[in-house]
Amino acid sequence: MYTEECSIIGCLAGGFSLDEQAVAALIALPPLALSHGAAFTGKPTTSIHANEQWVLKLDTSRGFQNQQVAASWCRKRIQQEQDYAIYHPLRTWLTVQTDDHRWLAANVTPRLLALHMVDWVQEDEPMALISQVIEMYCHFSATFERRLDEGLSNFGVQDGKVWYLDDDIFLWDEHASFIAMICGWLRAHYKDWMSVENAFVLGQALRSVLLDCRTSLDVEIICMGINDQFVGSLASAAQQALIQGLRCASEQQKGEQQQCEQQQCEQQQCEQQ
Repeated sequence: MYTEECSIIGCLAGGFSLDEQAVAALIALPPLALSHGAAFTGKPTTSIHANEQWVLKLDTSRGFQNQQVAASWCRKRIQQEQDYAIYHPLRTWLTVQTDDHRWLAANVTPRLLALHMVDWVQEDEPMALISQVIEMYCHFSATFERRLDEGLSNFGVQDGKVWYLDDDIFLWDEHASFIAMICGWLRAHYKDWMSVENAFVLGQALRSVLLDCRTSLDVEIICMGINDQFVGSLASAAQQALIQGLRCASEQQKGEQQQCEQQQCEQQQCEQQ
């Protein structure tokens, strides 16, 4: 399906993370089977080729008439992803020619362990990984008013550091998908890492991030959204613990806001005198 004609456009960190010979070797590998819950997931139009070190991803639905246009698209994508700062710095974009003379944009990323494949029972610090997902998601949405794909399969870890894996970025939906993600974790993981204790810690971590990049109103919106979701009786204790962790933030923020308003009022009175 693909010719040996490929050209590396650039790496997010600058320079080149691998050469065209290494890319050609990846393309020559048979595409991996993609399915929900498997090590690799993706759309039917996604073709993934991987060895132990690298993962090459092609979107076969997006073809370009010539290599120049494809390269220009890749350069724009590199600049955009450098601004996003959510992808592994060695992520590399390149162009590949197909047998029918179309040009595709492809990317190569170091092979990370997708979070949906983590053995949470054996994981020493599960909340450290989940907290990184929360922080990345919230700061990204606050900065760009867009959202990441919430599934754990879209995040990968290497040496304790979490990176975003998916190519897709979505329109912001006022926390709706984020709330659904949190409640999905409650339903799926109350037996392992989403214990009552960890749920409270997660609530505290989430409140800290939200108050850093958004407002106390966002905390209230998420609290109400999580409370309105049905998670089942077995996960309800963790659900309430998570909300309790978030509510602590709301009260703390109110106190800090009142203190700030009082200081401003006192300053204005001094200026009037």
